[in-house]
Amino acid sequence: MKRAKYELEYLQQVNREIIVRMIDSFMYFVYQGCRKLKPNRHFGMILPDVVLYQKDNEKLRNFILKNFKINFLLNMGNVFEKVTRPSSILIFERSKSYSSKNVINTADLSTVDKVNKPSLILDESYFVV
Repeated sequence: MKRAKYELEYLQQVNREIIVRMIDSFMYFVYQGCRKLKPNRHFGMILPDVVLYQKDNEKLRNFILKNFKINFLLNMGNVFEKVTRPSSILIFERSKSYSSKNVINTADLSTVDKVNKPSLILDESYFVV
């Protein structure tokens, strides 16, 4: 379904703090979720991996880095059947103790077989701090 021009303009205006050039709906969900997140609460979402590196997501990444404490960042690679877009998992919190020196637990599971990924998410040895 194609969005009407006025709908796109509205979404761009409401989310202008994170829009660079292209619009991807997951950006809206993350940004609006962030805005509604109460102190000491967590946000977690499975996202397209482009949130980690694509230029069009730079403002969203910077917004998260500036305002939230990232707890976990996982590069999952391909995880869904019939979906060719690699995924990532991002978990962060709105914390009063936020500092740019906070530790982020990261894991790259992009080369792991799909069947083994669920158990490795729980394996701390795969995480780099």
